[in-house]
Amino acid sequence: MKRTLTTTIAAVLVAGCTVLAQQSSPPTDAKRAEPATEAAITLESLLKDRDTARYRENIAVTAANHAMQIYGKTKEYGTIPDVATDKGVAKIRRDLVLAEGELAELLTRYICLIVSF
Repeated sequence: MKRTLTTTIAAVLVAGCTVLAQQSSPPTDAKRAEPATEAAITLESLLKDRDTARYRENIAVTAANHAMQIYGKTKEYGTIPDVATDKGVAKIRRDLVLAEGELAELLTRYICLIVSF
């Protein structure tokens, strides 16, 4: 599917570059560029982007599989390395500890008032 998409995009770019080259005025020697060369550069760039995307996908899939294995063994999200080291998760945990402390203080203060009525 990805290969078909890449091939289609490359074909459209080659066709588009050829049409634009035919429609535009003849370039000067300083600005002359072959449409086929431009298409080759564009195709090379697309292929590089595709390879980068595949690499990132493989990393993400590997990390997800690793996380699923760890969660399957421990049944705790906090033991997953990416979760345990995430700064956002750490901030949420700190905020939760502070909120729980505040709740405990309020319960202590107001439960005494409710019991004395």
